[in-house]
Parts: sequence; C-alpha cells; structure tokens
Amino acid sequence: AHDGYIPVVRRLAERSAGFGRPVLLVCGDSHEWRVGQPLARGSTVHKVRTAALNLQQIVVSGATTDVWLRLTIDASAGRLFSFREVRR
Repeated sequence: AHDGYIPVVRRLAERSAGFGRPVLLVCGDSHEWRVGQPLARGSTVHKVRTAALNLQQIVVSGATTDVWLRLTIDASAGRLFSFREVRR
C-alpha cells in the first residue's frame, strides 16, 4: 500500500540526515493534529534504513477551519522551530 511513497520517503530521510540541521515537514493528510519524528529510526513501512533525527513532522488538522498552526522560526533561539495548535 505504501510502495509509491518508498522513493520519496527514502530521499527525504537521506537528504534530511545529510543536511545536518533541523528540517520541518508540515502536512495535512490525516486531518488529525500530530507532532513527531517519523524517521528518527528510519521506517520499516517505507523500507528506509537511514535515520533522520533532525526531521520533525507536524500533521495539521486539514479539514477543520477553526484550527490552525502557529509556527515561529527563530535562528537565535535554542530551538529553531516552535509551534502550537491554535483554536478559535
């Protein structure tokens, strides 16, 4: 079921790991708020052996109009990305 994504996810893991700095992936495919590091140990589902510890993913609530993401990027802060879910 995930075969079409395998090359994309592999490349994402390789490029993120090679970049060596924080990488943020924002998507809205599941329509449920979720934050995590989906490639911190690679991915058996996508047959990825490369660990991308610097890749952080935020899945936003894509179908809901009263919830959004507030993202701050601050290179001078200890943490480059800070974010929160905002509700009306």
